[in-house]
Amino acid sequence: MPKFIIVLAWAWIIIVGGLMITPGGISCIRCGPTLNLFIAIVSIVLGLAGLVGTLKVRRLRTKPGSQKLDKTRRATDAPVALRYANILVEPRGSNP
Repeated sequence: MPKFIIVLAWAWIIIVGGLMITPGGISCIRCGPTLNLFIAIVSIVLGLAGLVGTLKVRRLRTKPGSQKLDKTRRATDAPVALRYANILVEPRGSNP
């Protein structure tokens, strides 16, 4: 799935929440005005939190000097990752 779809989905949730707040916009007939306002505010807050979180993760992954996370990592890459964390890991079967 393209990564921009996730950002568009969060933006859509914010737009729907905004339409629920505006007079004459969309509303829940069964909920009433009070619950409709509550649902709109929750929608906008969750949409903003998701959008900011998605953009923050994207920025951290593309930051210069940081390693991109990919799905092709193998179990043999673990000692390399631990070495970067200043943890000395000896391979199995090695005698000091």
